[in-house]
Amino acid sequence: MDPTWVITGDKVHPGVHSGKPWGVERLSVAEQHYKAFIAGVDQFGGNNEKGPVIEVYDMYVRNFGEDVARKRFEA
Repeated sequence: MDPTWVITGDKVHPGVHSGKPWGVERLSVAEQHYKAFIAGVDQFGGNNEKGPVIEVYDMYVRNFGEDVARKRFEA
């Protein structure tokens, strides 16, 4: 995992460290993104690579169908 990207949110969470894939170290970067996306994260700050996000979309389509994926990603 690239330690330069952070997951962003609407409020500050004291004590939360960016760039730490705690509990998901063995997953690929795309799988780490997918886990966060499933948990409700919809912004990935500092991530300049589109590849993992495209992979997340493809995973979401496989699991939930393209109509559901398009609604979530286009919201």
